[in-house]
Amino acid sequence: WSFLTHYLPAGEYIITVLARDGLHSSSDSFDSSLNATMVILEQNQPPILKGLESDPESPSPQGSQITWTATAIDPEQDEISYRFLLDGQDMTGWSSSPSWTWDTSDALPGTHRITVLARDGKHAPTDSFDDSIDAEFTLMDKNLPPVLTSLVPDLSSPRVLGETIVWKAEAMDPDNDPILYKFQLGGKDMIRWSESMASAF
Repeated sequence: WSFLTHYLPAGEYIITVLARDGLHSSSDSFDSSLNATMVILEQNQPPILKGLESDPESPSPQGSQITWTATAIDPEQDEISYRFLLDGQDMTGWSSSPSWTWDTSDALPGTHRITVLARDGKHAPTDSFDDSIDAEFTLMDKNLPPVLTSLVPDLSSPRVLGETIVWKAEAMDPDNDPILYKFQLGGKDMIRWSESMASAF
């Protein structure tokens, strides 16, 4: 007899075998019996990746050290192995550590894809994995350009010929670098590059 356990709940089962030769007990009875027990466990489940977080968060400047940490669960609390990839390329081998630090010194500015794979060694073959999750991270240039935020005259428009109008610009630089300004009139330079943020036309 084949004991098919596919649709049974986990637990302990008692299996009994009866024997008779038809010369002793009645047809609704037996001559001998024997019991055995069989414990059926829940089927082992693969690990599940729940998240992939970075410290610091995106975006960050090129050259930053970005620590990635994966969060996973395994229903049977089997040991989980992790592997990290950057833009589809292996960055680590299989390891029990759910973290990897990305040194972005040689990485190009732009958006990159980080992938973590997880396996418990009981499901996927050795060259595969049980679950994966992706995250995107944007690297900025080490030094960011200034951004002009305003350009205003000291006198409101319209004005009459002969008046001097002082134009003032404001800009901010994310890296606090000194900013140079140049004012143009109709596309023609009125002054050379200067640290002065005001010009009179």
